[in-house]
Amino acid sequence: MNCKTIFTAAGPAAVLLLTAAMIVRAAEAPDACALYRAGAERYEQGDYAGAVETFAQAVAAEPANAEFQRMAGLAWRRLGDKTRALEYLRKAVELDPNGIPGQYARHTVSMIEANANELSLQEAGPAYFPGHHNPSDGERYYRPRIEALPTLAGTSMERKVKELKSRLLAGRFRMAAAPDELEMHRASLNELRTALTPVQFIESEVERIKTFVIDWAETVLTLMKLYAEEGHAKAAADAFAMLRDSPFMRRGKPEIIAELPAFKEAIKQYGVKQTSNNANNYASEGKRKDKKRAMKLVEVRRIWDKAPHNAFTDLIRFHDRWFCVFREGQGHVSPDGALRVITSLNGEEWESAALIVSTNADLRDAKITITPNGQLMLCGGASLHDQSKNKLLSFAWFSDDGRTWSEKHLIGDPDLWLWRVTWHKGKAYSIGYGCGNDQFVRLYSSDDGKKFDTLVERLFDVGDPNETSLVFEGDTLYCLLRRDGNPNTGMLGVSQPPYTAWEWKDLGKRIGGPHMLRLPDGRFVAAVRLYDGRERTSLCWLDIQSGTLTEALTLPSGGDTSYAGLVLHEGLLWVSYYSTHEEKTAIYLAKVKVEEVECGWGNQR
Repeated sequence: MNCKTIFTAAGPAAVLLLTAAMIVRAAEAPDACALYRAGAERYEQGDYAGAVETFAQAVAAEPANAEFQRMAGLAWRRLGDKTRALEYLRKAVELDPNGIPGQYARHTVSMIEANANELSLQEAGPAYFPGHHNPSDGERYYRPRIEALPTLAGTSMERKVKELKSRLLAGRFRMAAAPDELEMHRASLNELRTALTPVQFIESEVERIKTFVIDWAETVLTLMKLYAEEGHAKAAADAFAMLRDSPFMRRGKPEIIAELPAFKEAIKQYGVKQTSNNANNYASEGKRKDKKRAMKLVEVRRIWDKAPHNAFTDLIRFHDRWFCVFREGQGHVSPDGALRVITSLNGEEWESAALIVSTNADLRDAKITITPNGQLMLCGGASLHDQSKNKLLSFAWFSDDGRTWSEKHLIGDPDLWLWRVTWHKGKAYSIGYGCGNDQFVRLYSSDDGKKFDTLVERLFDVGDPNETSLVFEGDTLYCLLRRDGNPNTGMLGVSQPPYTAWEWKDLGKRIGGPHMLRLPDGRFVAAVRLYDGRERTSLCWLDIQSGTLTEALTLPSGGDTSYAGLVLHEGLLWVSYYSTHEEKTAIYLAKVKVEEVECGWGNQR
């Protein structure tokens, strides 16, 4: 999980009313929480002077709260006082440089300093947040479908239809954000029960979202009924299809809408779209006719869901057994994060082999590989509970059998997360990324996997680079790199020995949780989370010559998902990943047939 955007894997949330997860220690000042909500309401209503006054009171009650500082800065900005705005926004960055409030504040500071224009709140809506330059579901999905619905011009119903369509358009961004807001709230509830933030705040926010979703859905159903009564059967069916097949129904809590009497009635008339989790229903929308590039999902199964939250995987085959590693804890972000190792002979029945825990850190993002001397090497990041000195340390553990593990070894530098280790000709290579204010990546090498030396001090530093995957082709080294800043598109790097000089190509797409594998025939497969209005884990073809990424197969996935492990075994690509498309965040294993791939090639990471 990217420590810079520790909550954004859940997707874009409302900018104005961030979840209680971002309101740090609000319970220490109960009145401050109420002031924050009152200020947010005034801000939404355009009463910026009132918002400034209310947020100032919230800041006075709780000066160390970055979100209060950020919103005060935004209100001052709306009043045209950039000096006061920067004062509060910079304070928010100082208080929470790596959290969502700090990130938002940093983006706004850069916009003010550059005198740049950006979308107004009215134009952008609450689903917008910095770094996402692709259209949200509000624009990509809802707007074209709403605008395509007829106005029944020249009839007595024209005014009513226009009113309903206007209401739907006005709420499209909130509807687009609702699935991710609900997912974030669900992920937050467990972890916040042990924190100081009042749980009732989250619960009230969930009710607010549900109320809006129901109102919006009922507006669609009213419009649908009006079309039907006026004899416009196709328009009625189109209106209902927009709701039935919407991003909210795919990724939110569909029962909120599905239980509405009018929705149940409409189902009988307009039918049900197939949304089964059967593997055959998840073929890529952009399926290629070229069989040489085809991928086919053979099977997928849930292999672990024992913890409240199971995520961030890797996979390897060792001593004729499968080993899958991942983080488990109470929530997506929780202080009890531990690294679980499970094992299987056949990939069907799995058992726990080990659990690595820490008393002073949240252990995250397990990665596993085989050392030249035949040991398993497990790596992970430790997000420290006490961050007064450092925020994160990287550790490695070693094992001969996957069940008994060595003591931890500190690797790399503090506050640089060594993301994944790749071995080549007896040496280990890893890229660490900065978890502080300075966002950059550093290339390391090691002879034993325990002591890592810096090979390139600043490998890349544009656009907040972070997670990586390294693959060798002969002695040529390729790097797949995630970015979350501006720009936020993925990058492909290439270098020749001694790997101190690099060339980079912009892939033009935002990616998350990157991992890649070179097939025996020379093709590169990448497993990534895609951000284009429909969150999912996908397998993509990576063209290293042109620097392009083409989706080949969408795995059964949705919501909080990604972070795959890849192994080619006996002609099939085995993929471990996690997903929340079946409500609980669980670990999945997929087998994929890749056409024209030679058999017998095992994991060579």
